[in-house]
Amino acid sequence: MQFSHRIEVSAPVQDVWTFLWQAEQVGACLPGCRSVRTLEPFHRYEATVDERVGPFRASFDWLIEVQEQEPMKRIAILARGKDAKLAATARAQMSVTLEEIVGRGSRLDVDADLQVTGKIASLGQVVLKRKSDQVVSQFAEALRLRLDGAKAGAADA
Repeated sequence: MQFSHRIEVSAPVQDVWTFLWQAEQVGACLPGCRSVRTLEPFHRYEATVDERVGPFRASFDWLIEVQEQEPMKRIAILARGKDAKLAATARAQMSVTLEEIVGRGSRLDVDADLQVTGKIASLGQVVLKRKSDQVVSQFAEALRLRLDGAKAGAADA
């Protein structure tokens, strides 16, 4: 399942890039994210995310690896998750591409490709796609609010 979202923020690319490396702050933008831990800065992270999908209450433990980065332009990650209780696995490829909007801030293109197996997959592609798209949309909106809030806070200081 593939998802794409574009958001615009008033923060400059430099500030967005710095924010994207603050794992706990980014995790706070992800619905259901209970914890984030840095294993190797700029390379490997762990996260636990709880989410209700249809009748299931899933709790995925994720290993997140930065596969590629082009400073101030793009980050690509691979995330693998498991919920042992539901015998479910998930794999997500995600990229965030940054672009300066002259005089207005930055544009972020968030692209994700998600694959899910196990009991949750029995819900079918339509339900999973709707739920996943909702989560990616909420994540993108929370990112926008945080980045615009950080810019407003800096302007007030």
